[in-house]
Amino acid sequence: MAAEKETVVAAREAFEKLELPKPSEPNKRIGWGVASAVKNVGFGHGVPESAGTIIELDSAGNITLKVSHHEYGQGGLAGEAKLVVDELGVPFDRIKVVGPDTFQTVKTGPTTASRQTFLTGTATVMTARALKAELFGRAAEIIDVSPEDLRLEGDAIVAPESGKQVKLSQLGEKFVFKKVYTPPQTMPFLEDEKSHYGEPDFKSRMTHYAYAFNTQVAVVEVDVVTGEVKVLTVISANDVGKALNPPIIEGQIHGGVMQGIGSALKEEFVIKEGWNQSDSLHKVHLPMVEDMPEIIPVVVEVPHPFMPVGVKGFAEAPSMATCPAVMNAIYDAVGVRITSLPAKKEKVLAASKEKNK
Repeated sequence: MAAEKETVVAAREAFEKLELPKPSEPNKRIGWGVASAVKNVGFGHGVPESAGTIIELDSAGNITLKVSHHEYGQGGLAGEAKLVVDELGVPFDRIKVVGPDTFQTVKTGPTTASRQTFLTGTATVMTARALKAELFGRAAEIIDVSPEDLRLEGDAIVAPESGKQVKLSQLGEKFVFKKVYTPPQTMPFLEDEKSHYGEPDFKSRMTHYAYAFNTQVAVVEVDVVTGEVKVLTVISANDVGKALNPPIIEGQIHGGVMQGIGSALKEEFVIKEGWNQSDSLHKVHLPMVEDMPEIIPVVVEVPHPFMPVGVKGFAEAPSMATCPAVMNAIYDAVGVRITSLPAKKEKVLAASKEKNK
């Protein structure tokens, strides 16, 4: 099943387990709505992209991972380290992550468009596998053991069953491996170009090498007297390719949903006569802790075929389906369509009065 359909099915299954609440007051109505969204991974549209990783291993078994993956708090560098842990079977405390540093790391481009986990992550897996193949191959020849039976433990490459080992110092003082990954070619869509779909010269164009899919179900309570909307529950089913760090994924889902709720119901950037009136976070009306609903994160794993271990970026996707899901829930509750954001209570009330005329 395609990844986008997997998120729809997962969201539906979670919703079927949910018991819809009763209105808290006679003048309030409960509604629920569904929406799906897609987020590109990478620049795409024919823009050249690549990423590189350097892994250094010293004879004591210490690993330095050099990447240009910026860390914004999303857990990106921890993810890169986790890829090395999974490939080499070493503990986290043996890995030091360096970067981004234009002097030491490979040019990769910005951390945006949910691209780094896919691009730099692929380069990291490639580099770790190159290191493993080279060193394990050399050690296997020395102790006459299959490379698949070897493990990197501390300062030695060990065959656990036989107890045989090769000290890293026997192979060298320092080992440096570097790989650069270039994703499949993408194609642009030209604004004034006529579609050739169904014609003999039609050729499908891949605008991006990967996408992240998200389906959400929002449950809201709407006050028919004041127009105030309160989000009670949001189910967020997210296609992540392959889960690399589940706790960080759940944190990203919570943050994305709250960002979506802010856009849907509260946040507003006001300019009057050319002057910014929203000159503080308070005036922008960021959602507060009392606005936080029950958030049910659902992780959907459909490994991406272009990435060696199936992982891909998804961090921006959880915020994208929230607004339409909430708007659909408002419609389900009171029968009005809100087509501009935010859906403040005055706007919902005015639409309701217009509908009831």
